[in-house]
Amino acid sequence: MKNPKYCFIGTALGLTIIHLNLTSRFSTPELLSISMLFWSAVLYQLWRKSCTLSLEAAGFSRFFGISIIATVLVKSIFISLDDPFLRISPFLSVLGLGILTSGIGGLKQYRKELFILFVLSLPIKEVLSQFVDIPTLTAQFAASLLWLFRLKVSCQGVHIHLPTGFIEVIPGCDGTRSMTRMLQVAVFF
Repeated sequence: MKNPKYCFIGTALGLTIIHLNLTSRFSTPELLSISMLFWSAVLYQLWRKSCTLSLEAAGFSRFFGISIIATVLVKSIFISLDDPFLRISPFLSVLGLGILTSGIGGLKQYRKELFILFVLSLPIKEVLSQFVDIPTLTAQFAASLLWLFRLKVSCQGVHIHLPTGFIEVIPGCDGTRSMTRMLQVAVFF
């Protein structure tokens, strides 16, 4: 190989294109947009440090890295709608690429990129919903704001009772997706 830097960047770019294509076809638009943001940051970081990267890996590391990348590619063939693998595959791709090109010991060169993609792969919404009842908190917060505007309101669970009727805060309208994306972007920056 004459210049391993271009092979490294080309492989990273190919894995990125595959992931973004699958995300655009099988997931939500917000995962696609956040994935584009995270991938652009990772590719920029990799391009910036590509001249200083130590691209030397032994036989086992190459085999292990190729195995991880091959697993990502094979699983990509059998992807389904809203598959959680779409969130995990970028992390696995960069992990496999890092092991393939720099060995297990050289992974410390990719710690920023791996951390960025690890944050993307976290199921924050699912974990948060296990510990906190977001619809009830949203209803209580909205009722508090309405009370501050001197409206006669009461809140019972996810129902906000007004003089003219009531409002129910359902899980899709509780702001969890927005909070999750904002948390990911905050960690990203």
